[in-house]
This record gives sequence, C-alpha cells and structure tokens, in this order.
Amino acid sequence: MGSDQKLILRALCRFEYNHVVLPRGFGKTLIELLSLCISAVLTPDLTISMSAQTLQASAGMFADKIAEVKKFYPIIADEIVVEQISKDRVYIEFKSGAKITNLENRQTAKGKRRNIVFIEECALMDEFTYRDALEPLVSEKLKNIKDFTVDIMTKNRQAFITTAYIRNEAYDR
Repeated sequence: MGSDQKLILRALCRFEYNHVVLPRGFGKTLIELLSLCISAVLTPDLTISMSAQTLQASAGMFADKIAEVKKFYPIIADEIVVEQISKDRVYIEFKSGAKITNLENRQTAKGKRRNIVFIEECALMDEFTYRDALEPLVSEKLKNIKDFTVDIMTKNRQAFITTAYIRNEAYDR
C-alpha cells in the first residue's frame, strides 16, 4: 500500500465526511472496505453499509475485495464471526458486534439507519436520491446497548468515493 493510499485510509477512518475522487485502478474499493473493517474491529456494535448503484454491484465488490482484505490482513479475518455474501446480499459480523451490510443508491435504502455509510460511485447518483434516502441513514447516533445513552466518542460517518465523471450534481456537492 502506497503512502497516498495510507493517507486516504486514515482520512476515511478519522473524519465524518470524505469525498474522494480517484482514477480507476487506484484501489479505491479495497481501501474503502479495509477502513470499514478497521472501524468494525475497533468500535463495538457499529452498523455499517457500503452502497453502490445496485445490490448486485455492491455485493460483487464485497465478494472480490473481502477475500483480498483477509489475505493481506489475516488479523481482520480472525475478527470475522459471520460472513454471508450472495449475489445481492452481504452480511459480515465481527467479534465486536459490528455489522457490515450492503445497500443500493436508491429509494430502497430509505428508512434504514447506519452509523457509517460509504457511497460508491456517488457521481452516478442524483441529488434528490441522496438527500431523500441516503443522507438520513446516519442521522441517529450510536447508542450504548446497556442503557441506551448516546456514545459521544463515536462519530457517524459518510464517505463519497468515485472515479472522475463529467461535472454534475455530485461535483456541486
């Protein structure tokens, strides 16, 4: 992993909002999934999702990249308790109680709640869908499961990751 990739990984793990535009072949999806796994290992009871244009696309990205993450970082593989990946559904549970799932960049995501959402190829998503269905996903803060108080140390996060496209609504965002 190059120093520029390490810098992006640190930013994805640290800041509440990230917007990353990178060329094809940079390793965006691997860095994205690695940051989600690190967050899942370090923070108990997180609900995390990575979204793409369709459920099949997001599940396909998971299937390819989770194998690489486990190969390059076996310590993360040891933290995974349940791993179910089908052609359109992803469910990964960690020893910490954190869960990673997949979503699609559509109205079907509406009403769900997550602590972290990474939106893949966000340049292909229209602004109305983002504002109506995906932005509210992280509106509810992580709560302690013992007494349901808000955990002030954990920040909900959103990241937008895409390759370069023409100027559109994602560029304005």
